[in-house]
Amino acid sequence: MKTSNDKFYLIQHLPSGTFKAEGQNGKFSRFGKIWRGGRVKAFLRQFRNYGYRRPEELTLMEKIQEQWGDASIHNCEIIECELRPIRRKNLADFIREDMEAD
Repeated sequence: MKTSNDKFYLIQHLPSGTFKAEGQNGKFSRFGKIWRGGRVKAFLRQFRNYGYRRPEELTLMEKIQEQWGDASIHNCEIIECELRPIRRKNLADFIREDMEAD
């Protein structure tokens, strides 16, 4: 998949339905982290130099798996999303009608 800067990406752990949280750990959460464009690849590449073994001892997939533990990368999907406007409203109207009533 070629990433694009006008797209957003999430990593979902399918068995739990949760999404990858920030950081070099195995944490997944209900909301997770959203990466823009190639930042998701940069996030995954950081695992090459993380951990106790030298980078050349393990493949990138093995390094990620070592850090994520039970959340096997084979049970994960990368989701590509688009951000597109569905409705527009004047900011002053939004503040007056949608926020001042709170």
